[in-house]
Amino acid sequence: CAHFGAVCFGTDIDIRVLHGKGAKDIYSNFEQYSLPRPELVRSDNSRFHHHFRTLPEGFFQAIVTDPPYGIRAGARQSGSRSGQAKPVSDEQRSLHIPQTKPYPVVDVMFDLLDMAARALCLQGRLVYILPCGYDFEEAIHLPRHPCLRKVASCEQSLTRKLARRMVVMEKTEPYDQAKRDEYRDRSYLPVQEPAELPYSDLRDKLKKPRGGKRDSVLSSAGKRLLNTVPAHRKKAKADK
Repeated sequence: CAHFGAVCFGTDIDIRVLHGKGAKDIYSNFEQYSLPRPELVRSDNSRFHHHFRTLPEGFFQAIVTDPPYGIRAGARQSGSRSGQAKPVSDEQRSLHIPQTKPYPVVDVMFDLLDMAARALCLQGRLVYILPCGYDFEEAIHLPRHPCLRKVASCEQSLTRKLARRMVVMEKTEPYDQAKRDEYRDRSYLPVQEPAELPYSDLRDKLKKPRGGKRDSVLSSAGKRLLNTVPAHRKKAKADK
């Protein structure tokens, strides 16, 4: 996007990703290609309205993202498993790593589309990657939002069990905050249960066939998806 003149604005829930490691960070990637530096903010789509209270509708012309789906390291959202947040002193805030808890894929998708419907300008576009099984039926399983229309959906095969789709959506209607609950109700067809969605519980589906036994013939690409854990997460586990 920056190559074509866009002013880039990046977010991640993990502050360590934004800080980088040593001399390598997000800024160094842009500098390598002589591109303008992006603006970076630690943000969580599940709490978008708290992060950007004054962000006007139509702030972004495009959103390009690869949301977490739990294939390598499960999706996370801000919050405590116990439901009780611990206070953070002012002197610790700059280096504080907020608590997180599991983030169901159904909520990941609704929050992404709802955030895009709120933040995009009219005719602005959302582009995202959606890993899924081959039982995916676009008319039934593709997440939807009343303010967005599908422009394109292309599938790429990855393994015997796993594919991914690049989905492009365009904002066609103004966002109405008072209708957020209605938007959620209309984001999936009512006949579906979360576990039935082809992109739900992907890690378990890749590891176990319907008979319940571990799949011993998973392709090398599938094994890489399952076994590759980002370096910062490995370090976090070691620290524990």
